[in-house]
Amino acid sequence: MSRCAVLVGFVVFASSPDAAEPCEIGRACTIPGGEYFAALPVGPRKGAVLFLHGWGGSAKAEIANISVVGPLLARGYVVVAPVGLPYSVDEPITNWNAEEDPTFRDDVAFIDAVMDDA
Repeated sequence: MSRCAVLVGFVVFASSPDAAEPCEIGRACTIPGGEYFAALPVGPRKGAVLFLHGWGGSAKAEIANISVVGPLLARGYVVVAPVGLPYSVDEPITNWNAEEDPTFRDDVAFIDAVMDDA
C-alpha cells in the first residue's frame, strides 16, 4: 500500500492534555458497540490521530505498525485505532459501515464514542 493510501485513513483532531488514560496499552479498549486500540507518546500530548484501518485490515496490526505510528508518537500525538466489524457472518473481514446500512453499527456514532472514551 502506498503512503498516500495509508494517509487517507488519518483524521487529525485536537485533544485535551487532561484526557483520561486509555485502557491497558497493547490491549483493546472495549466500549459499547466495539473496541479500539491506543498508543501514547512519551512526552506532552499535542493532539490525536484517528487511524481507520482499510477494508479487511486490523486495528491491532495498524497500531503496531511502527513505521506509521512511531513518527506520530515522536511528534506528541496519541494514536487511536478503532476496530471495524466483520463484513458478514460468512466473511469475517472487518469493514466500516460507509453505506449507512441500518442493519449494521452506526460507525459515525461509534467513532464519536471512541474519541470521547479515548
